[in-house]
Amino acid sequence: MKSIQKQTLRDIEIILVDDGSTDLSGFLCDCYRKYDNRIRVIHKQNGGLSDARNAGIDVAKGDFLFFVDSDDWIDEDTLEILYDIAIDEEAEIVECSYRNVFMDHIEEETANTGEMIIGDSVFAIRSQIFWRYFKSVAWNKLYSRKIFSDGKRYPKGRYHEDEFFSHEAFGAANKLVYIDVSKYNYVRERKGSITDKITSKILDGCYALRQRINFVQKNNLIDVLIDVQNAYMWVLFDRLEKCSDAGINDEKLQQLLADLKEDEQEVMKWKIANEYKYRYAILCQSYELFEKCIKDKNLFTQVSRKMTL
Repeated sequence: MKSIQKQTLRDIEIILVDDGSTDLSGFLCDCYRKYDNRIRVIHKQNGGLSDARNAGIDVAKGDFLFFVDSDDWIDEDTLEILYDIAIDEEAEIVECSYRNVFMDHIEEETANTGEMIIGDSVFAIRSQIFWRYFKSVAWNKLYSRKIFSDGKRYPKGRYHEDEFFSHEAFGAANKLVYIDVSKYNYVRERKGSITDKITSKILDGCYALRQRINFVQKNNLIDVLIDVQNAYMWVLFDRLEKCSDAGINDEKLQQLLADLKEDEQEVMKWKIANEYKYRYAILCQSYELFEKCIKDKNLFTQVSRKMTL
């Protein structure tokens, strides 16, 4: 919180969202408000991170928006740097690099070259696939409020909410700028984080990337379609393997398997890597066989040789 109050860009509105906290967070928000007239506080029932972000978007009055998660902090000149770039370049989204903050050390996400990359929505959507320049996270970007017009909001009740929304945000921007300097400090070890323990919630990432494919097709972004489809496959098999290793086979997993089976006819027409097609076909044929292949990768090759796509 103090890192936001100390921003060198002084003319800002600070919105604190108390998302149904059961500790002293709500009280502390009200205390901050008493001593800083730039602060507005929203107290609401717990609805998750997406719902909290949406609540802030709904009441924000500024021309630009920036999100800071509760455990994180930003350098004191972060907003000034990103805002100046947005104005000078007439960009709707400006993104910076970040630091990964662990309990005992800090890791830079990039080399911090100071390089500035300018691109359009297609460039940004391709970049997020390869985790280069523009990335699928909400919190290291300055957004023009135009990005959230037409009711664009983060999906409530979903994990990987950034993945569900990032392509929508990039697609709404005519010009985006990335600057390779770390200005956001992202705390990687959060108590109660989904990364603490594998659950079927990670499967939301599969739905997020499937929606990205739909978005690319709907907007006729043919140049990135195959890359997006291959990325979806990689995430799908990665998440399924993690669930299998963790012994997860619950209702959420079964629903995903049913959805994948329904999608099979369309997926087999995609121009994706043959390896992915064979794995998908095995998965739709038998999840039990797919799990056996996960444990013995040679089985994928053996089974695939007997299949005709």
